Amino acid sequence: MLNGMSSCQAWSKAAVPQYLYRCIKTYLEDRWVQCREETMKLERGCPQGSVLGPALRNIQYNIIVTGLAKKYPHLCIYADDTLLIIGAPTTAELERKVVECLQYTKQHLAWVGLELNLSKKEIMVRNQFKKSHLLPPPCFKLGSVTLKPRDTITYLGLY
Repeated sequence: MLNGMSSCQAWSKAAVPQYLYRCIKTYLEDRWVQCREETMKLERGCPQGSVLGPALRNIQYNIIVTGLAKKYPHLCIYADDTLLIIGAPTTAELERKVVECLQYTKQHLAWVGLELNLSKKEIMVRNQFKKSHLLPPPCFKLGSVTLKPRDTITYLGLY
C-alpha cells in the first residue's frame, strides 16, 4: 500500500524530478471512495486500475529490494511476491537469520509507509543433514507472532 508522504520520500530518493514529485504527491492527496451510501477517505493504497499505480509501487518498493539484495543475495522478486533463500549451519543460526531478515524488512517497509503482513508469510525449511529428524524444528518469532515452517509454500500462485 502506498502512503502519500513516505512514498514521496521514496520517490525523492529515486531522483524523481521535482515537478513529477509534486504531481505524484497531489495525485495521492485528498482521495475518496464511495460504495453505495458510504464514503471513506483513502489514506493509503496504490490507486487501483490506474496507469501510474504499478510504476509508483515499483519506485517505492525498489528501496526495499535494493536493501534486501545487498544483505540477502538469494532474492527473487516478481510483482509483489518476494522469495528469499537463507542458509545456516544450525537451527539456532537459521532462526536468528530469519528473524533478523523479517525485522529488517519490517523496518524498511515502515520507512516507505508499508506494513509487513506476517499472516501471509510462509517459511519452508529444507535440511541436508542425514539425521535432520533429530534436530529441533525451528521456530521464528517476531513480536507476538510465531511463524512455523511448512512442508510446502505457494509462490507466484504455484503450490
